[in-house]
Amino acid sequence: MIVGAYYVLKLSLGFLKLNMNACIKLGFIGGIFMIISLIIAALFPVFSIVSFHPIYKANAISNEQAAKIIVTSLILIFTTALSIFLFLISNVFLGIGFYGVGERYQNSLVSIGGIIGIVLPFIGYFITYAGLSKVIKQLIT
Repeated sequence: MIVGAYYVLKLSLGFLKLNMNACIKLGFIGGIFMIISLIIAALFPVFSIVSFHPIYKANAISNEQAAKIIVTSLILIFTTALSIFLFLISNVFLGIGFYGVGERYQNSLVSIGGIIGIVLPFIGYFITYAGLSKVIKQLIT
């Protein structure tokens, strides 16, 4: 997950290096949202273990512990929902950002990959990757 967050950060910063239009700005924001959702998802198991470990050791559960279980469960449900929401929004923003890059550099693979990436991220990002390699070659020459 750390490696994923690193590459999403590089991707997001890559959007900043391009001449910005509204679509490309959304790509940068999508990258930031993706990093936030990955951080929340990474902290979820740690928070769960720290919160519930003392309760599992006890033989009987008091009213105070039951209240802690309920509050902790609600917090975990909220953070999970927030992480999923941010992840979905970030995929939409990244797709729009890639579409903007494809339009800016007149590469239909990147544009199509960005659109497909909104609905089917795994497939869309492979298409985008193939198109971005052509854009990079175009920028180098």
